[in-house]
Amino acid sequence: MPPRRPLSASTIFVLLAAVAVVRPAAGQAPDHANWRFLTSADGLVESWTFDATRGPSGRLFISHGEVGQISVFDGYRIDHLPSPGPYLTIREGGDGMLWAMLRRGGIGNFVYTGVQRLEGQRWVPYPLAESLGPGETSMSSSSRAFLPIGHDRVLIVGGGRLFDCRIGQGALEARHPVRSAS
Repeated sequence: MPPRRPLSASTIFVLLAAVAVVRPAAGQAPDHANWRFLTSADGLVESWTFDATRGPSGRLFISHGEVGQISVFDGYRIDHLPSPGPYLTIREGGDGMLWAMLRRGGIGNFVYTGVQRLEGQRWVPYPLAESLGPGETSMSSSSRAFLPIGHDRVLIVGGGRLFDCRIGQGALEARHPVRSAS
């Protein structure tokens, strides 16, 4: 076996420079990240969470199972608001208004028939004003497939279509469809 040559100063410098430059990828959390896990002991309505959505205000809206309230975390404390129903996603509009899909039927046997908004301390339903089309009973197959884009306006994805909806005279009016998803 031939004798090993000692590493030169330039080789050692290159190796040290490479180690100094190597950092976690941009998508990776740094080693000093602080994770916080919230439970009912911290003030959540219940520890089981269906969905958590951050709104434009920075608050985190946490929906749970079959309980009468949602949890709202502002980074410092947890407040409670009335729940729109079990297993629904809550989204905050740019104006601070909270929205959720409107569901008809029980768990496992339901259809989404419109939206609802939290007005004061009460969720106000806005059912779809007209039929979607022959044989269609549900606006969407997901409680997450909507996005509030104005005080009285929401986009809903369903049946391969994007609906631009407005609240008018106590009902949801949909423009059929904005565009096809295909």
